[in-house]
Amino acid sequence: MRTFGRRSLVGGLAGAVTAGTLPGRSIRAQSEATPSQGHGPIPLPAPTAAGPEGLMALLSCVPDSMLNREDGSGVHWYYADIAQQFDVVGLQHDSVVGANDDENWVAATYALILASSAFRYVRVEEFTEAIGFQPLGMNQSLLVGDPPTQLTLFRGDLNVTTLESAWEASGYERKTNDSDVVYWTLAETAEFEIHHPVQRVVFAAFNNLAILDGEILVCAPTTALLDEAIATFESGERSAALDPVLGLPLYTLPDTTVSAMAATPDLFGPPRAQTQEQREAFDEQVDESVAAVGTMPAIEGMVAGVLAGAVPADFHEEQGATPDPDVGQGTAVVRLVMSSAADAAQALVVVEDRWNSMNSIHTNEPYGDLMEIVSTSVDGNVAEIDFRQLRSPNVWQTLVIQQDLLPFQVG
Repeated sequence: MRTFGRRSLVGGLAGAVTAGTLPGRSIRAQSEATPSQGHGPIPLPAPTAAGPEGLMALLSCVPDSMLNREDGSGVHWYYADIAQQFDVVGLQHDSVVGANDDENWVAATYALILASSAFRYVRVEEFTEAIGFQPLGMNQSLLVGDPPTQLTLFRGDLNVTTLESAWEASGYERKTNDSDVVYWTLAETAEFEIHHPVQRVVFAAFNNLAILDGEILVCAPTTALLDEAIATFESGERSAALDPVLGLPLYTLPDTTVSAMAATPDLFGPPRAQTQEQREAFDEQVDESVAAVGTMPAIEGMVAGVLAGAVPADFHEEQGATPDPDVGQGTAVVRLVMSSAADAAQALVVVEDRWNSMNSIHTNEPYGDLMEIVSTSVDGNVAEIDFRQLRSPNVWQTLVIQQDLLPFQVG
């Protein structure tokens, strides 16, 4: 298994996590393939495969029922391609090679959505020894849902013997489910002991663990949810990868996508206003846009991400290299799923008008000063917008998490 040094990265990563053309035909063909030997219909690419193919492999373990929740945060899943991001910026994520690793790694992770709390404790040896792996040493990660109904998935070159030895030493019990799949459990339900080295970090999220096809580690709070994930992967049916709404934009993501999230229409309602004066100011801006270019059609879903190479502006200078204007804060890609191609085209007109005329809800800065629209297009009923992030590698993440999405407000 990969090992890391012991210097503290906890504080930097805790701050970071809060703060091309896709070969669509090949992925589409994979999703339509016939299941083989009881496994999912999406043949798994190599564990180092990047972008949408790695994302699709992880989503093939997620029951599509987890995308239909009526409550929660409004974001269905968070994805990070750790291996590709570190490779593009010229860093190793699986070994310590110099005194500046901590600082460099934090810079590389700003663009990634490392939503699991496990990533905040990558330097806590007691925790990493107890789970048997280093979270940042994995190639890809996916967090789906909201507690207590939440799946955490990792993908990489898994050493099963090392993992199972660590789990046994940590008190996990080896069991076999009704489909003869081996899993390891601390508790069948979402209970947890705050003094356990794993549970005091991730609570119940890692109570039940299973390795699928030797390269995907599925972590679930309950055995019931773990069984659902295993059954979804084995049958190849009703997975989040094949969802007719949030699965559709995956085919339009560039293969250099290293960070992504999927959101519900709830994010595109009226923004949260603290005062009546703010509410009236928001309405006035929207009314002016409607008068100019018409209304924003209903959005059925959104998938958005950041492309590889997005780092703080001074990162390359600190590495002794000339800053590359095409990298820096990087490119954010937004995909809006609409009900028709006509609505997708109208959405682009509305977003572009509002983006260039409205101010951020939280900072009152022009949206155009935070990110710059560099291209728009329509692919079927998907509206595609690419932005250049001007302030930070995670500008788009911040806007979504803060629900600072006035240019996308529907109606």
